[in-house]
Amino acid sequence: MLPVWAIAPLTGTNHGMISAWKDAGRRDLDAFFARAARRAARDIASALGPDIVVVPVPARRRSTRRRGIDLPLLLAESTAAGLIDEGVDARVMAALTVGSGEQRGASARERWRQASSMRAVSHGGASGRALLVDDVVTTGATIAAAARALEVTFLTVSAGFCLASAPAFGARVPGQVM
Repeated sequence: MLPVWAIAPLTGTNHGMISAWKDAGRRDLDAFFARAARRAARDIASALGPDIVVVPVPARRRSTRRRGIDLPLLLAESTAAGLIDEGVDARVMAALTVGSGEQRGASARERWRQASSMRAVSHGGASGRALLVDDVVTTGATIAAAARALEVTFLTVSAGFCLASAPAFGARVPGQVM
């Protein structure tokens, strides 16, 4: 199983804030979550080695249009900035695409089925290790599908990183509180 670092558990206030950010158009929270990702990335930098490609787990096109922003890309850019702050040679690469479908409210089985539409679109000639970045990890289906999709590239997924994970999934970033 792919190791995943989460800044916080996906419960209570954390869940409410992330839902408001993702689903209620709270663009005022963009900077808050970007700063949280950057801070937490500094704490995991030493575990990742000297260089890494940061790959956002793609949002569905419909979601990105509705929100007016690519949230996983925002988090990936902030994560890379935090890693760079600690001396890691990190760069963001949007190397994945995903089909249509709605994950919100989907069962675990449906999430696994929908996640199978994930495809690698580009690796830009990059090789080496990759860190997958997503907003939340609930069942692990999406991040696992992203790792499988990258198997056809020259990138090897080392770990995942997210704002929050379901209580039974993901290791917490030490000392982090959103």
